[in-house]
Amino acid sequence: MPLISVVIPFFNQLRFLRQSVESVLRQTHTEFEVVVVDDGSDEDPSDLMRSLNDPRIRLIRQTNAGVATARNTGIAVSNGEYFVFLDADDWLAPTMLEDLKHILAATPDAGMAYSDIVRVGEEGEIADAHKIEHARDQLSGNILPSLLLGGYFPPVCVMVRASALNMVGGFDQSLGGCCDWDMWLRIAAAGFNARFHSRELAYYRLHARSMSKDSAHMRSAAVLSVEKAREIIAQSGLFDRDLYLQLYPDLAILPDPLDHYVRHGSFEGRRAHRLFDGHWYASAYRDVAQSGLQPLVHYITIGKAEGRRCGLQPRILDKIEKMVAEAGELESTILLDATLVEPALLGFNYGGQSWPGIVAWQKLFDSLPHAFDHIVFVPWLVRGGADLAAANAVRAAIQQHGNDSTLVVLTDHDRSESIDWLPVGAHVRVLSEFGSSLTRSDRIQMVESLILALRPKSVLNVNSGACWDSIVQKGAALGKVTNLYACLFCRDYTADGRAAGYADTHFRDSLPFLTKVYFDNAGFMHELADDYGVPESLRARMITLHQPIGNASIGKFKTGSPRGNRVIWAGRFCMQKNVDLLIEIAQLATDFHFDIYGYGDDAYLKKLRTFANVLPNLTIKGPFSATSELPVDEYNAFLYTSLWDGLPLTLADVACMGIPVVASAVGGIPDLVTEQTGWLIQDYKDAAPYVDALREIRRSPDEARQRARRMMAWVRQEHSWDHFCKTLSVSPSFLD
Repeated sequence: MPLISVVIPFFNQLRFLRQSVESVLRQTHTEFEVVVVDDGSDEDPSDLMRSLNDPRIRLIRQTNAGVATARNTGIAVSNGEYFVFLDADDWLAPTMLEDLKHILAATPDAGMAYSDIVRVGEEGEIADAHKIEHARDQLSGNILPSLLLGGYFPPVCVMVRASALNMVGGFDQSLGGCCDWDMWLRIAAAGFNARFHSRELAYYRLHARSMSKDSAHMRSAAVLSVEKAREIIAQSGLFDRDLYLQLYPDLAILPDPLDHYVRHGSFEGRRAHRLFDGHWYASAYRDVAQSGLQPLVHYITIGKAEGRRCGLQPRILDKIEKMVAEAGELESTILLDATLVEPALLGFNYGGQSWPGIVAWQKLFDSLPHAFDHIVFVPWLVRGGADLAAANAVRAAIQQHGNDSTLVVLTDHDRSESIDWLPVGAHVRVLSEFGSSLTRSDRIQMVESLILALRPKSVLNVNSGACWDSIVQKGAALGKVTNLYACLFCRDYTADGRAAGYADTHFRDSLPFLTKVYFDNAGFMHELADDYGVPESLRARMITLHQPIGNASIGKFKTGSPRGNRVIWAGRFCMQKNVDLLIEIAQLATDFHFDIYGYGDDAYLKKLRTFANVLPNLTIKGPFSATSELPVDEYNAFLYTSLWDGLPLTLADVACMGIPVVASAVGGIPDLVTEQTGWLIQDYKDAAPYVDALREIRRSPDEARQRARRMMAWVRQEHSWDHFCKTLSVSPSFLD
């Protein structure tokens, strides 16, 4: 018994029929039968069938009844588990049967599988670059909504499961050339999924007699779409004719209110049932309008299965009923208004419901167990200095007010590698988890809505782009419901040297709305104030808040390498950390050996590896998970190169260990490294001063140790947890 039946309706296409049938005979899958149905053609295919001499071919004759009847005749005499309906002027690629059969065998829920096509001209030449993949929005799964909108694909590229045909019946003989599209609609409406294969497995011929070129066929397709939508709505039970006419008496003269609703009313937001509010549904879910479907058809075919609501929540309607009842107690005549009897039928101003991100916002709001006194906005939680600063602020707030006091919101990305830095049990929300396609404007509005809805005592922004934009755009309004705070660390720059960080793009416009701005170093704070001419009244809002460091590695450095020429460099491989300068220093200081610990951009890692292969004094040691793991006692100096910076916590951690430090004089580094505590390189882009400093450390080890001890003492004083909490608690404070 054949596994696949290929049905070929034939009517006056003899010049193409050989190519069509032979394309089946050349298939890599061989368990098939070919049923050619002669639909009363003037041309006789008998000689051709005999010449092909293949027992798998059968020729069936009938009086002319049209393509739908011919296909149904073929179905009736066939025995396959799967069907392909191949028109006599089209042909198949050699693996079409095998590829689509495998797809259907692997996906029992699929009623049909289909592939992309090549459209050819009358002589078989490629006609155009049309692809089904580009013409349809929904290719696999539930394709009913997209079928209702068009995106036609011809039967030559489709394989149908026999059980699906048995369920939905044969091709509709009244629809002529549109019967194939109707068949795909009925299979999808019966609950079968479809599976699309992106390979071009079928050749679809365009020529003067091709039915797809007939404008009447295209008009029939449009009518069929309306009729199918009508059928779906009627079967759903969600069209109430009496209610429709009650709400819209202007339609009473129409002979068919359902036809009006399908063609016009549903798109106009008219109400046709107490349980479905099309205006609310289209406003709440922005993809409804984009789909082009009637809102009710969208709900029936897509939204209901996805758990979407079809109107206002019952708890909101209950509140409306209570409001009406309370108003009635004050003025009893209000209750005489018939429009107030059923609140579900009232017309509402949905306000923010037109905002595309309303669904994500509702999910976010519903996920919150209670209101929070403090919110910390961050772009993400990766293992960086700003992320650690945010974690420290959260830890301080929870230490003072408890776990339920503080909410952490990741606004710009979903990366959360350093979530373990937060206290156990901290409340965290990631905006991306509430909407997979949130735009920047969606995220900004969600930040604003969260602040306005929760009205926290304070908000702290630690590098959140969405929060910075909210403060610039709505700072005056937000400042009336909460106290706004922010953290800044250093400037950032583009590859061509332009300032691009929030310190340059948002700070000046945001400062009037901020209660305080916390800087991790005094140098950058004063630089920014001078650059932007911040008046004294606003400078008082700019505070230096040194970040705390751990004490696990204090004094780890003892004597260092006895050779006196071992240098350690640790950090991220990126433009900011000036990897190019590090390589220049190694090239210049051939009397020192440099061990490199770190991670970062692949391009810089590749460059370091290239030079490590040719410089005998340069070794890449690999990444490190914590500064405390660095074997500093095997070295004589710590080298820190940077083009710009705040007060890097890696450097502060290293300073606690007691190893001599050579560092660039940028950003907040001079807060830590001075002539008394280490070697600060003013000409920080030139390799020579770094080499001179390293050689001085080798010549004067006692002086080097004294400077390192002074640095260690300063860090222990300024970067302790107690000092951090004390500074952060000075009122007005984020912790208030």
